[in-house]
Formats: sequence, structure tokens, C-alpha cells
Amino acid sequence: MSIALLVFAVAGCARELPRNEPILATPTLNAYQLDTGDKVRVVVFEQDSLTGTYEVSSVGDIMMPLIGQVQARGSTTLSLARTVRAKLAAGFLRDPDVSVELTESRPFYIHGEVARSGAYAFAPGMTMERAIALAGGFSQRADNNIFAVDRRGGASNPEPVTLRLGLRDAVMPGDTIYVRERLF
Repeated sequence: MSIALLVFAVAGCARELPRNEPILATPTLNAYQLDTGDKVRVVVFEQDSLTGTYEVSSVGDIMMPLIGQVQARGSTTLSLARTVRAKLAAGFLRDPDVSVELTESRPFYIHGEVARSGAYAFAPGMTMERAIALAGGFSQRADNNIFAVDRRGGASNPEPVTLRLGLRDAVMPGDTIYVRERLF
């Protein structure tokens, strides 16, 4: 009787992670840092010639009429709107009203022991499990427990880092996922 009571008391102290939440949380859209391949819509109120959709180039900028290159890599949509506003106000428009929204994020890539390797569109809340499902699932030889992911460290550290993630971990735009072959 006392052993059963002890087992229930110890089990009550154990903490289990929620099954539907990734271990590495996806950042909110407000904290999303732009990078090469992202597409943004810049709206300059009452300035149709400046309003448009722009893709972040391989060097990390967008090219806009009047103001030219605007550095976007590492910026949030809010900080990019402030930068565009400041450049337009410095000699082109008086008190411009600018907004920026992310229209398309860069894809993620998946290789290795999946049915269809390739590039896939990122969606908020994407987990490793969902990414593998998009790629057609595991092959028969896949190690379906741990995955290697190359992820850029952001504007402060542009070099990719390799992480080991599980099925419930978050996938980020631009990630390159490697599903390895199991040994046995």
C-alpha cells in the first residue's frame, strides 16, 4: 500500500512537455528577421510608384525607386519600415507613411531519407514532423529519431550552425534538414 502511494506521489511530480508544442518555439512574426529570398510588400501611403513587392536579394537588400538599396537582412518588418521612412524623409517626401508586411518567407530544404527531397514553402508553426510529411514521409532506411539541421544564426552570425532536432522541434525558414540513414 505504501509503495503504491509513493509511486503516485513521485508520478505527480513528473512534468511532461505538451505533445502539440515544439520544443524549440517558432519566433513570432514580429521578431521574424528578413533574409535572402523573403518577399515583402512595402506600402507608401499615397505613393503608388513606391508601393510594391520586393524580394530580399542575395546581398540582403531590396531595391526601391528614389532611395535605391535598402538593407533588409536581419531587419524585422517594423524596423525595415522605419528605415524606408527615414530614407524617404531625407529629401524626397515630407512625413511619409510607410508599412511593410512579409508576403512570402524563404523556403526550407529537406534532403536524405525522405520520399521527395527538395525545397518547400515555410508556414508558421512548422515542425520537423510536418516538414517530413510535406516531403512524403520517411524512406524505409530513415533514422526517424534525430535530424541534422543547418540554420543561419541571423544578422549577427550569418554562418550556419548545425543543430540536432527531434520531431516536435520547430523548423525555420531557410533551414536545411538532413534525414540520415539508420545504421541497423
